[in-house]
Amino acid sequence: MCRSVSLSRRLETLDSERMPFAMAPVAVILDYSEHMCCGEHREVGDVVTMTVGNYRGEIYEERHGEREGIELRPTTGVITAIRFRPQIVVREGDYARRLVGYEPGFEVESTDYDDPVVTEWAFEFTVETEDQVPSPRSA
Repeated sequence: MCRSVSLSRRLETLDSERMPFAMAPVAVILDYSEHMCCGEHREVGDVVTMTVGNYRGEIYEERHGEREGIELRPTTGVITAIRFRPQIVVREGDYARRLVGYEPGFEVESTDYDDPVVTEWAFEFTVETEDQVPSPRSA
């Protein structure tokens, strides 16, 4: 069970002048390869600034620069929950695999969690923010 977070206490560090919108929870996915390569320790209650993009209708944290046709924006907020979510992949041919989604997974306290069995996964952060998130790219 994750500990509760005092949002008012954590948000005192945020610049309210910069964020004119209402607080809302945003689910932000961080792929395992991005975390393993460039992951920093995060835990429930942390105030974070992430660079996020809307890809396939989901918000992803991007740590390696721009992807063609995807708008990226900085998003600052408080992590109120972290879920460990195994990937759902399907085989295409002999070697190719395609991501089709994520299992519901379960809550963890921090990004220090390491599953000894699951090899492809994502962390899903619930971030309370007043920042606008990017719109999906237009077709």
